[in-house]
Amino acid sequence: MHKAQAAMTDLFIAAFLFLVVFGAMMAMWNTSTARLSGDVAYREMEQHAFQIADFLVKHPGIPSQWKASNVSIAGLGRERQLDAAKVALFLNLSEQQILDMYRIQSYNYSWQLQAVNGAVIQQRGFPAQGNVSVAVSRMVVYNGTAAIMRLTLWH
Repeated sequence: MHKAQAAMTDLFIAAFLFLVVFGAMMAMWNTSTARLSGDVAYREMEQHAFQIADFLVKHPGIPSQWKASNVSIAGLGRERQLDAAKVALFLNLSEQQILDMYRIQSYNYSWQLQAVNGAVIQQRGFPAQGNVSVAVSRMVVYNGTAAIMRLTLWH
């Protein structure tokens, strides 16, 4: 075989190997980027859920004596002691008010107040049906007894 023919064969082999390696690298890059993007979206949803749950159980709201007509951000009590009147007001807010005040328009949500034995005391929102969800639970006192407040956000 002549040197020119050997050089062309080597060139085609090198080009083929380069394309295979480049294709594998691109596939790994796309997979890593998609995974990272999903992790970022999950962490953001998780942060929203934690912040909302903590605000609901630790703050009376803004303003502190809020009503459905003047509420900026609804809180349900102080230091995990839920106010039954504020819970009733919270249950009567519109879905749009909830989504707007907590800035969760891109998520679906479910809020539940459960007895320690698991019996549902109050609830609003919809059962989680998405592919990605975050559930946050907080131990609270409601009407003088221990209870669990659970907030779930999902896509």
